Amino acid sequence: FEETKGRIKGDDSSVPSPDGPWEYYPRFRTGDQHPLFCRRPRGVTDSEIVLLDANVLAAGKAYSEVSAAEHSPDHALFAYAEDAQGSEVHQIYVKDLASGQVLPDPIQSATGNFTFSPDSRWVFVGDWQSGELSICALREMPGQMLTCGTLDGANAGSQLQGTQITADGHWLLTTNSDWGGTTPETQIWNLRSANPAAHAVRLVGQRFQGVVGGPSVATADAESQTIKRWPLDPDTLLTWACRVAGRNLDTREWSRYMGERAYSCTCPGLPRGDSSGRLPCPG
Repeated sequence: FEETKGRIKGDDSSVPSPDGPWEYYPRFRTGDQHPLFCRRPRGVTDSEIVLLDANVLAAGKAYSEVSAAEHSPDHALFAYAEDAQGSEVHQIYVKDLASGQVLPDPIQSATGNFTFSPDSRWVFVGDWQSGELSICALREMPGQMLTCGTLDGANAGSQLQGTQITADGHWLLTTNSDWGGTTPETQIWNLRSANPAAHAVRLVGQRFQGVVGGPSVATADAESQTIKRWPLDPDTLLTWACRVAGRNLDTREWSRYMGERAYSCTCPGLPRGDSSGRLPCPG
């Protein structure tokens, strides 16, 4: 009993994270095994609102862990990922903070990673089994059921490990790896494209680290263990590749890095990269 009691946290809370008019924080009550996720008006120490009591969520279950929790950018929604089996397979719930109601039909068989779009109308999640990325609509009608659609070609056959959307809502960054965890990959999705998958850029062997100025993405190279910086815009990236390689990409490289985009010569006057010939591309 004493050993079990020693693992239960006393009254403890994290430093609040301010965002707009609110500050968000998890805390533990004395004797609780699971946290409370809370917010309060920014700059005050009272008026706490409990967004989720993970102890209530875990009641009657043999296992329950909230692996991730996040509020929407407009502060109207709160989402959390629960693993109720200890298998790393999650359900993602979305709560409407105005009504206090959790939207019907949580997202099933998901990884613990998800992110809201900047306009708070969508949530991006990864499918645990296939690794595919899904977009779930949140705001077509109040209290609606969560409706999700797979972003065709997104991370199929791999394990989604993280997502981030740039502040302007233009680019979605995902990081995933093979199931052995040895081959990371960062993917760049143009959310303003009619078919984001057709224009996705794959940075194979690169683990996403963050968005930096430019706009660019910083990655950690799995082989060299160095930090690299890549432009987010595919056309800018191709121009950069022309300078580095001194030639066009070959068809294999194009398929590997440029997804479903139709092959084209992007380095005018430089040699073709494929084995069909080294004649310069038109330009």
